[in-house]
Amino acid sequence: MPFCPYCDYEISLADAEFCPHCGKAIASPATAQQNAFPSHPSAQMNQAPLLPPSEEPGGRWLLHPGEQIAWEKDFKEGLIHRHVERAYVITNQRVVSIDIVNRRVISSLPLRETDIVVMDRHSSSTSTGVGSYHEGVGTTIRSGASKTIGSLVFVTDGVERIRLGGIGDPDGVKNLFVSLKQTAP
Repeated sequence: MPFCPYCDYEISLADAEFCPHCGKAIASPATAQQNAFPSHPSAQMNQAPLLPPSEEPGGRWLLHPGEQIAWEKDFKEGLIHRHVERAYVITNQRVVSIDIVNRRVISSLPLRETDIVVMDRHSSSTSTGVGSYHEGVGTTIRSGASKTIGSLVFVTDGVERIRLGGIGDPDGVKNLFVSLKQTAP
């Protein structure tokens, strides 16, 4: 059985195009048989990647000429064998929703015709503390961090097209989107 050259996961399907663990594209069986030890990742450690970077899933394989990725979010599925199911990409020309498993574009929204709304904004915080108490006197030292989490909704013609939940710093992503939209062709 072949191994994924990126994460060393053993792939049980002989004709698999993508690793079920990390979601990256793998070589076809014909390409893999050209190598001396095609089923072991250490045989390919000093070789070039099987696919050029422009062919990796996650959006780079579908870019138009002059298009650059400004922001990218991958959503993973599975408890034990986590793998990328969907990717969302904001480029300098459009917003793209990608089905990684089937390697197809779900939706592509031009920046000029798309608006963004931040919803369900809330803060999430974590803190740790240490305290001591001795003969009626106590002291505590506590430190923590807080971050904003929210949902991004991409809208065209008043209709919700893409909704992304659980995004860290949604206002920062919105500001990035607005600046890209102002300079979009």
